[in-house]
Amino acid sequence: MATVVAQPHFIFGLRTSVTNNVCFFDEDTVVFPSGNNCVCYNSPNAAKGLFQIPGSIREWREATITVFDLQHEQGRKRKILTPGDFHVQEFICMAFSPDTKFLIGQTGGPDWVLILWLWEKQKVLATVTTGAQSIQLLGVSIHRRLLKTDQLSQSRVCIFLCHTWLTQDRVVAGTDSGHILIFESGELRREINLRNITSKERADRPVEMKKFKEGDVDESSAPLKITAVAPLSKGFACSAGQIPSDAWGTELVPADSQEIHSLCISPAEETIVISTDRGQLYSATLSSTHKNKEGEAHFEFLNQSFHSKPITGLSACLRKPIVATCSLDRSVRIWNYENKSLELYKEFQEEAYSVALHPTGHLILVGFSDKLRLMNLIVDDIRTFKEFAVRGCRECAFSHGGHMFAAVSGNVISVYSVTSFENIINLKGHNGKVRGIEWGPDDKRLWNIQTGKRESESVVKTCSYTGMSFSSDYKTIIAVGTDHMLKEIQDCQVLREVPADEVAHSAVAVSRTGRVYPLPTQKEWVMFQAHCAPVTKMIITLDEQFLVTVSEDGCLLISKIIDKEGRRLKTNRQIIHTEEVLVTKSDLEEKNQTMLELKMRLEEMQMENEYQLRLKDINYNEKIKALSESFTQQIESLEKTQQALKSEMEKQEFEYHENSAEVLEKHSKEVKELEKSYSQKLIVEHERFMDLQCQFEKITQDYELKLQAAAESSSQALEEQKHTYEAQLQERNHLLAQTQDQTKEQIADYKR
Repeated sequence: MATVVAQPHFIFGLRTSVTNNVCFFDEDTVVFPSGNNCVCYNSPNAAKGLFQIPGSIREWREATITVFDLQHEQGRKRKILTPGDFHVQEFICMAFSPDTKFLIGQTGGPDWVLILWLWEKQKVLATVTTGAQSIQLLGVSIHRRLLKTDQLSQSRVCIFLCHTWLTQDRVVAGTDSGHILIFESGELRREINLRNITSKERADRPVEMKKFKEGDVDESSAPLKITAVAPLSKGFACSAGQIPSDAWGTELVPADSQEIHSLCISPAEETIVISTDRGQLYSATLSSTHKNKEGEAHFEFLNQSFHSKPITGLSACLRKPIVATCSLDRSVRIWNYENKSLELYKEFQEEAYSVALHPTGHLILVGFSDKLRLMNLIVDDIRTFKEFAVRGCRECAFSHGGHMFAAVSGNVISVYSVTSFENIINLKGHNGKVRGIEWGPDDKRLWNIQTGKRESESVVKTCSYTGMSFSSDYKTIIAVGTDHMLKEIQDCQVLREVPADEVAHSAVAVSRTGRVYPLPTQKEWVMFQAHCAPVTKMIITLDEQFLVTVSEDGCLLISKIIDKEGRRLKTNRQIIHTEEVLVTKSDLEEKNQTMLELKMRLEEMQMENEYQLRLKDINYNEKIKALSESFTQQIESLEKTQQALKSEMEKQEFEYHENSAEVLEKHSKEVKELEKSYSQKLIVEHERFMDLQCQFEKITQDYELKLQAAAESSSQALEEQKHTYEAQLQERNHLLAQTQDQTKEQIADYKR
C-alpha cells in the first residue's frame, strides 16, 4: 500500500449540475455539493466539513444513492441504495419523506422510473414509470400517500420547473411562463401570475424574492421563470427571474445575469440560501424581510464567491500561504490555504489562461489571449504593472529565484528578466503546443537558458504529454500523457512505465521530500475522484503540507498530505511565511487624506456638539428663569391673598366683637383652616421650585460629563489612528528600504 495519501481538507466551488444543490441541515449549517464532495458549511463559525461521495470508476457505470449520517464525524456513510432489477445510469433527483423513513429517487431516460426505498433496510418498496421519451422530469417530492398517482386538473400545457407541498392536500408549482399554480386534491384552485415585475423594478430592487399568502394574485405582462419554490409557515417563497449583485460591485459580468437554480429556508425561517447557474451561493436574513412591506431581501455571498467556469491556471509561492487561480470566467483569485479564505478577486475583459505567483507573493503573471501581464498584488486589488507581447499564453512560471520567468506561446517558450523586462531568449524546438513548464534547481534543466539548446528530450510518437514534474533530486522526470501511462524519464530514456486505470492522467506533481518516489513496481496507490470533471492543474505547496488541485468543474480542492499513520510529511526545508502586503503610494496618500478628513470631521463634530450644548444651556436657562418668575409671582399672589384674608378676618372680628363666643370661635376656626390650606399650597409650590432647580443642576452636570467624555473619546480615537498610520508608514518605509537593498544586490549579482 502507498505510504503517503492525500486527505481532502477543504474545497471551494459549487457543483451546478446537481438538482436542488443546497439545503439546510440545521439552523446554521448548509450542505452543498462541490466537485465529487459534499460540504457542510456552518455560517456562524465559518467552518466547513467535507466528506467524499464514494465509488470507483467501475461502480459509476451503475447509478446508486448513498445515505450519510451527518451527525457523526466526517459524514460517516450509512447505506448504499441500489435500483434493484433496473439498469440505471443516473438519478436526476431524489427526496426524503417528511418523517425521513422513506427515500424516493427519479431515474433518467429512457426508462424514467420512480423508485421508493425503505432506506434503513435498503429495501425497494415500489416502482412507478413516470415519463416517456418526450418528457423530461425535473423534480420529485414525497407526500404521505406514497406513489398514489393523482391526475392534476389542467386545461393547458405547462412546463413545470419546480413544486412543493404546502399542506397534505395542497401543492404549489411554478412554470417557465411566470405562473404559480396551486392545486388542492388534484384540482387547480388558484393561479398567481408574477409577470407584472418589470425589468426596471427588478433593477431597482436588491433582490427579487416573492413571498405570498395563498390568496394573493399578481398580474402582469412580462414573463418570468419560476425556477424554485419553498414552503413557509404562512405561505411560500419562490424565485422570480434573476438575482442582482451588490456583494462584489466590481464584477464585469454582473450577477443579475445569474438565474436562481434552487433555494432553501432554515428550519426557523430566519435565513434563506440560494444557488445560481453560475455556481454561486447567496444568503439573506428573512427576519428583516418580513418587516419590509415590499418583501425585499439583501443577498450576500454565503462565504465567498467561486469560479463559475473551468479553472485554467494554478500557482503557489514561497513566502505566503496562498495559491492563485485563473479561469475562463475571466477572473483571477488569490486563496489563503491556512485560513481557508478568498483574499483577492479581480475580473478582466478577457479570459485568463495561465497564472504564476512570484516567490515573494507580491507579483503575479497572468496570461491572456493577446498579452501577458505582470501585476502587483496590493492589499485590496490586483493591478497591472507591465505587459508583454506573448499571445495566447497557456503556461507561465517564475524561476526559483524569481529573477526570470518563462511564458509559452504555442510551441515557443520565451524567457524574460524580471528586473529589466528584457526578452532573454526564445526556446524553440517543440513540434506541438507546450503544456507545462517547470524550472530545475539551477533554473535550467531541459533547456540551457544561456545557449537556448535542449539539454535532454524524450519523444514518444504514440503519446502527447499533458503534464510533467521533476523528481525530488531533479535527476528524473515524471510525465503523464494521453497513452494512459505514468512515465519515469532519465537521460532522454523512458526508464519505467506504470499503466493507469481506465482514465488518462492529465497532471502530475511530485513531493520534494522523496517520500513518494521512486515509482512502485506494482500498482500501489490510493485513487479517489475528487472532482466531477478532468483535473487541469495540480501542485504541492512548497511546505510539503498540501496538495492543491483544480478542475474543469471550477472547483479548487486542498488536500492534506499525510502518511499512513495520519501524520504530516516532514521536510528539511524551513518555510517562513510573511504577512506584509503592498500598498501603493497613491493609496497611502489617499488613506492619509482620509485620515485628515476624518480628523477635520471629528473637530467639526466637536464644535457642533459644543454649539448644541451651549444652545441647550441657553434654552434650559431661559426655561428655569421663566419658571422662577412664574413661581415668584404665584408666591407674591398667595402672600397678598393671605394678607387680604387676615385683614378681612380682623375687620370681621372687630365688627362682630359683640357677637356670642360661639360665633367668634366659628370664625376663628374658619380663618385657621384657610390659613393652614394656603400655607400647605405655599409649601407645595416651594418644593416644586426646589425640585426643578435640582433637575436643572443634574442636567447641567450630565451634559458637562457627556461633553468631557466625547472630547476624551475623540482625542483617544484620533491618537490611536495617528499611531496606527504612523506604524504602517514606518513599516512601509522599512519594507521599501529592504526592497531597494535587495534590488541593488540582485542588480549587482546580475552584472557579475
